[in-house]
Amino acid sequence: MEGLNHLFSGKGKAERLLFALLFATSLVILGLRVVLATSYLPETGGVSINVVYGVERILHGENLYADPEKPPFPIIQYMPLHFKLVQLCCNLFMIGESPYLVSMTNRFVCLGLDIICMSVIAIFLIRIIGLRALWGWILAFIYFVSLPSIVYARADNLYLLFFTLATCLILRYLLRKPEAIELEAKNSLRNLFGAGTLAALALFTKQTGIFLPCFATLYLLAIESDKKAPVYFLGGLGVTSLLLVFVADSGSLLEMKLNVVDGLKNGISFSWFAEVILKNYFLKYSFLLAAGFLIAFQLLQHQHDRSASLFIGGAMMFFFCMASLAALKAGSGSNYYLEFIILLLLGAGVLLRHNHELPGRFTLYASALLPFFMIASANDKGWGDLKKMEAAKSMYKECEMAAEYIRPRLSKDEWVLTDFHKENHLNLMLCDKALFPCREVAVDFTWPKGVFNFNAFGRLHKEGKIRYYVCSNGNFPTSLLNVSMTGFDPDTTIGTIQIYRYNQ
Repeated sequence: MEGLNHLFSGKGKAERLLFALLFATSLVILGLRVVLATSYLPETGGVSINVVYGVERILHGENLYADPEKPPFPIIQYMPLHFKLVQLCCNLFMIGESPYLVSMTNRFVCLGLDIICMSVIAIFLIRIIGLRALWGWILAFIYFVSLPSIVYARADNLYLLFFTLATCLILRYLLRKPEAIELEAKNSLRNLFGAGTLAALALFTKQTGIFLPCFATLYLLAIESDKKAPVYFLGGLGVTSLLLVFVADSGSLLEMKLNVVDGLKNGISFSWFAEVILKNYFLKYSFLLAAGFLIAFQLLQHQHDRSASLFIGGAMMFFFCMASLAALKAGSGSNYYLEFIILLLLGAGVLLRHNHELPGRFTLYASALLPFFMIASANDKGWGDLKKMEAAKSMYKECEMAAEYIRPRLSKDEWVLTDFHKENHLNLMLCDKALFPCREVAVDFTWPKGVFNFNAFGRLHKEGKIRYYVCSNGNFPTSLLNVSMTGFDPDTTIGTIQIYRYNQ
């Protein structure tokens, strides 16, 4: 921050109260996320257990991506950079391969990335856009408070940081002075090369990173007068993408495609969209989304900083449409709209910069709707998980005992199949021996859609290579993936965990 005196130098008491409330709320959420990060909960939102499994693969010396049709039938849906970052942190702090410690590292990495992203928004609004520090941090805190629990431990956090940095560099170029001398113009174009580099990093973190290069390239080609602009942007994008393809070292390109392209073919579900997006997101955040559309329309008509205003306003509409199309996919979540929120905040900063009447109106609007914003945010922050922490710690110990019982009894070519996915850590404890470690993606989404057949699963069962089946008491299935689960007899019980052994 630029000092408390400068921060509170504004005249409006309402603005200072707004800042104080958002700052206090951010601290509370920060505390909650620290508690959740250090807990034994297998999940804090967003099926993050799949991310931890991917990190474990790398820590075990395996490639991140493998053929999903071959045992253990892994499906890693994300691009590689987030996994590499968490692995680097695990190695740096000598975390080892404990699922609890890897999961905790992943959560703290995501929290740190969110704090950095929030700070980038504030610093850009204050130093580049020219907002008062008070307003810069108000808008930044809105971003932190609006983050749903689905992104507490996923690749979204790193992706959003790269997205924000790339967008800020594009805006920095668009905010340049038209009459700039040649050297300043060349330095401005370097911002676009940097933006292209960051856009490539965003793409290699999450597949939706392709949307920013698409929109930015179209904008620079169609609107920007300097014909060198798209060349610099695409240069940074292309060079960095090629380098990342060769240095990612995550498996073959075919295996990568099978995971990050085919592995996302969950199918379209209108009922999922209606429940998760319309009911649980649009209705709760309707005021924030309405403010976004209002800001977008004003930006498209804004005469000051014309290039930057057109870019942000157009990008908001583009990303909202792309998010809504992507959200039709089964398994989607409210995290798809976070680019729209970031652009909303940057766009609000551009409007606040020139419109002297707008801050008062914005303060009135924000103050009136702040209680609703807080309630909507509180509903999706993981407060209910606090009640599950003791049970999760007890279950973790049961899983440790089950893993210690099973592992010495397995031969080199034998496997374990569990009824679990995000319910506990057992698959992570048996990382190299657990079939369908990303069970929900494989069994509930891709297999019913015919994306993968998993024919090798039936052969493993027929040959007796699935030595153990583990489930909760009394939940043994009659069949799985059209394979009759015969030949298993009760072996032992550890707490609530029932272990069956193949005896034919």
